[in-house]
Amino acid sequence: MNNINLIELNKTIDSAKKDKNLLKKQMVVEGEWSFIESKPQFNSKISTQSGKTYSLSADEPIAFGGSEAAPNAVQYCLFGIAACYAATFVQWATIKGINLKKLGVKITSDLNLNKRFAISEDDIVNYIEIKLDILSESKASEIQKIKDITDKRCPAMFCLTNNIKVKTEIL
Repeated sequence: MNNINLIELNKTIDSAKKDKNLLKKQMVVEGEWSFIESKPQFNSKISTQSGKTYSLSADEPIAFGGSEAAPNAVQYCLFGIAACYAATFVQWATIKGINLKKLGVKITSDLNLNKRFAISEDDIVNYIEIKLDILSESKASEIQKIKDITDKRCPAMFCLTNNIKVKTEIL
């Protein structure tokens, strides 16, 4: 249902109930800056749990010194939020037996990049808004419950709404 393999999902949940360490994961993304003109500025190879590897590239807009050879990092960030939110929403809808016919996610972020370029100290991100376009035969109250669960359980939402320690260092 909903393009979710509920059998495998339930196996994972049942196993984790017996061993909570099963769902503790460390995720790593590594990449390098490219110094080749008119090519994406940042490139990464990302591996999945099963070992598949995907290449991702990011580039800045022309106005910020890039060539727009790829989406920029903020677009990937918003994509990640949207994808994580959608996955959590659909997983929970499926767990609760709600059949979705459509789920669209639109994320809007109000950015002020003056601080990045030392023009002002104004906040860089003023807000992030997530809008869902849902089609289902389920009651609106049931869909609202799934949204409420998603707001509490989505890893991306956790990152957005909690103070997380970030360390940076030079190797």
